[in-house]
Amino acid sequence: MRIGVYLTCQGKFLSALKDYLPPGTEVFYEENWVMFAEGRTPTAEWQHLDYFIYQPIIEPQKPEYADEHILANHVCSTATKIRVPYVMFTGLTPWRQYCDTNLLGTEHRHSWLDAAIADGQDVGLAIQDVMMRSDENAKLNAEHSLAQLREKEAGSDVMGLADWISDRYLHEHLFWTPNHPRGSLALEFCNLVLAKMGLPRAPRSAAYELDSVLNVERTPLLPGVSASLGIQYRDNVAFFKHDHVRSVESYLTEYARRLQSLTEAETAT
Repeated sequence: MRIGVYLTCQGKFLSALKDYLPPGTEVFYEENWVMFAEGRTPTAEWQHLDYFIYQPIIEPQKPEYADEHILANHVCSTATKIRVPYVMFTGLTPWRQYCDTNLLGTEHRHSWLDAAIADGQDVGLAIQDVMMRSDENAKLNAEHSLAQLREKEAGSDVMGLADWISDRYLHEHLFWTPNHPRGSLALEFCNLVLAKMGLPRAPRSAAYELDSVLNVERTPLLPGVSASLGIQYRDNVAFFKHDHVRSVESYLTEYARRLQSLTEAETAT
């Protein structure tokens, strides 16, 4: 069996499950954003596939990277196509604002702390404020994020992830970052795809292997947000990309330091 994968970093989960696929199975994975950055064309192996698993690309940098172009020009017509949703859940991070520059060591800007520092608030007080801040819209934000995922599922061949997350996110830590699922969710994602290929589910033990696949950054779960949502577990660990593990307070302190340094550099220029 030959499987082509054209996904974000979430495609690494399927590659990591190779040992649970039928003997002789080959997986040809291209991480779409990496392919864009390197200006490459897809692997020629996609011309000889049994299955092709992909995500739609929203506003691709070039037309030739759009999924429609890839399907028409780089994937054999006989392959069974399986369209999957991009898994993103911002219900645990209502403060998050995406930043594509990554100048602070993270793509997840902390809008609450940004605003407090911009207003001239004492950094120490600002950190304590955002850590303990309750959010009356937290549950609404979580439901909105789940609704967005359900919309993505409706246009795909894989459904059920949003409901699975909804049933568990208050009791189980499912995400390293809003778009980096942990092992149990990654396993459910993979098993839904395997079912579409008529293959048996990978065992629950595979979740332990998948848990480390995207453990390259960890966004903080703030105590105030946890209380607002009714989270029934505690997590006081966070880290930036290529950084060491920190407490949430240490993470926010380092974030504030990086933000101030960046602001001073921009002012100097």
